[in-house]
Amino acid sequence: MGYKRTLMDDAKDELFAHMQRCKVPGATEEDVREWMNDTRQFLADRYPKLTEAQLAALEMIGRRYAQPVIPHGKDATARNRDDWESEAEMAHPDAPEDNTDLTDVTDESDSSELQTA
Repeated sequence: MGYKRTLMDDAKDELFAHMQRCKVPGATEEDVREWMNDTRQFLADRYPKLTEAQLAALEMIGRRYAQPVIPHGKDATARNRDDWESEAEMAHPDAPEDNTDLTDVTDESDSSELQTA
């Protein structure tokens, strides 16, 4: 029988397609905010059965997609990571730094397993 698509699935797909057509990913925060406000109203009108919580979730998903941690597209590669990270830092100077050290994530409850870093 398979998965039955929901109204939320359709709205999310339309949101992503609309974001790509309008070239929203990578836009300034102010432009994204304005665009998302308009688009949220559009989605509410187009999908009147969506709840406020679902519309809020779509807005959050859209904002995350618009300002990804790793940039979209072929220009963001491991070879030029320093460049696009520097650009992101300059574009968002108030963003908190991620100081999480993931090099030694081990489960100390079972020391008999081989631990790799």
